[in-house]
Amino acid sequence: MSTIDPRQSSVRRMALLCFALVLTVTTLSAFMRLSAAGLGCADWPHCYGAALRAGAEPALAQTGVVLARMLHRLAAVTVLVLALTMAAASFLRSPRLQREGWMSLGLIALALGLAVLGRFTPGAKMPAIAIGNVLGGFAMLLLAWRIHRGAGPAARWSPAALALMLLLIAQIALGVLVSAGYSGLSCTGFPGCGEAVDASLALLDPTRIPVFDPTPPIHPQGAFAHLLHRILGLAVALAVLFVAIGSWRRGQRSPAILLVALLALQVALGLSLVFAELPLVSAIAHNLIAALMLAAASEHTRS
Repeated sequence: MSTIDPRQSSVRRMALLCFALVLTVTTLSAFMRLSAAGLGCADWPHCYGAALRAGAEPALAQTGVVLARMLHRLAAVTVLVLALTMAAASFLRSPRLQREGWMSLGLIALALGLAVLGRFTPGAKMPAIAIGNVLGGFAMLLLAWRIHRGAGPAARWSPAALALMLLLIAQIALGVLVSAGYSGLSCTGFPGCGEAVDASLALLDPTRIPVFDPTPPIHPQGAFAHLLHRILGLAVALAVLFVAIGSWRRGQRSPAILLVALLALQVALGLSLVFAELPLVSAIAHNLIAALMLAAASEHTRS
């Protein structure tokens, strides 16, 4: 039976705290981003659509957004301090904890990169900036979780689990394109969009700033991204079931149950977003569950 070095155990505990803080940061970031996009406005999407058409910045002076921004910065700084501490604990004493150390350096690099990107984030209307923020935050989340779990290298993941994680990353990026591109109400029907969809690939360009009239149909050019998000969601659901069945057969029943439970919750949240016309709470929860699904998918290994 292998024993864990006390220093390694300490690094893993710090990584768990780092994971919780990054999860907090990504959730607060989603709240700020989605509130600024107008999902929290009483007359969404008119409140933001009018501001966008006039070229004005969305109002960010709401008490909840201001408080979220303060907590976001505090949590982000704490994450950076924790990552620096983990890297120092891993490399500055012998024997060196190579895996934990290099992954901690990855956390530091991502944190600094997001700090630079954050300079361009407030008031940004380009979906690429929001996508970069979300994917960077989720990458930090996954790194912190893997340091905490202390599992072997990525080569131990099953091919199905790797495919699932790649699908999840693509789905997350597409979901951010939908929200940051103000396409949440572009599809008026379910499971289809209810109208003819312009399938031009140019509409998926994340550097393209959306310009639209805030009267229904809401931003019809965003329907293609929204429809693809739904289709890819079906692919993710099938991949989750395939991975969960494989893990169940290998005796990994808890990870299998957790992954399927998160999928069921995510589907329910997605439906509520469509039928309840984008309630802010559901949108934030949708972002949170996506992060947890990515971490849960990394638990499915061959051994």
